[in-house]
Amino acid sequence: MKILILGATGYLGSFLYESLSSLDKYEVFGSSRRESFKTIKADLLDGTQLNNLLKEEDFDIIINSAGHPSPDFCESRPRKALELNTLTSINLIKSLKKIRKKPFLINISTIYVYGDTESQNNENDITQPINYYGFTKLLSELMINHYYQKSLSIRLPMLIGNPYHPNDLIMNIYKTLVETKNIKLENIEKRYPLDVLDVVNLIKSLIKSPIYGQINFFNKQSFTRYQIGIEVQKCLSNLGLKTTVTNDGIYPDPTKWSQVARRHKNLYVSSCHEIVNHFAFTSLTKTLESVYLQNFSKRI
Repeated sequence: MKILILGATGYLGSFLYESLSSLDKYEVFGSSRRESFKTIKADLLDGTQLNNLLKEEDFDIIINSAGHPSPDFCESRPRKALELNTLTSINLIKSLKKIRKKPFLINISTIYVYGDTESQNNENDITQPINYYGFTKLLSELMINHYYQKSLSIRLPMLIGNPYHPNDLIMNIYKTLVETKNIKLENIEKRYPLDVLDVVNLIKSLIKSPIYGQINFFNKQSFTRYQIGIEVQKCLSNLGLKTTVTNDGIYPDPTKWSQVARRHKNLYVSSCHEIVNHFAFTSLTKTLESVYLQNFSKRI
């Protein structure tokens, strides 16, 4: 089975590429805007490059994890965000229409397609993006769902579990604590950290039994950034390193962006799909123990 991962150098894409490539039953290809020793160069804004990529192989599965994941980047640079998160999907659909074999398209989306409400939000409820990032990802969903029915958009919360990627929150908290022995983190916004390995396992299940439309994949354990920091602090304490985590931090830093995206205070998301409701999600504690603790001990 041939799988193409678009955006294979991103946080999720790089983990998907490594995880699926390790399994003999999949032949995995990765693409990114910049060619590397692992990926094929393919700018999704360039229709010719994309057409050539899809013509070279008969892919069974395409996972679209490309785009810009920063809500503040998207709020500050809306035109660029529209290009990276929406126009790329339109180009992808156009290219898929031109090939004979139609692969199953898995599109990576976000829970930011929902409004700032604590009421039930499942796949049948109204979407009302809270920021421009959510707006661009929802547009992408709508275009894909309307013009390419053999597709599924997976709406994800914040991801953890890829410690070798520079955007990993846990490792960035760890590095600050090791270097300065203290960190300030905000204690307002509820987040639902999801282990990227859970996403891999979901996709492996979907490859066997595809679902079309949209699916909310959401671990119900909520933490603020401060609470995540406390969990990291506990791990470091067990390794003999004393650190301080305080709950008076500000996030995001308004001095770094021309526009700061609005964020959910305490969003609740559910799913209509049994595959989600019966999924054994990995807890934050388990992810710290199984993924990060060994990394922490090596670096201290």
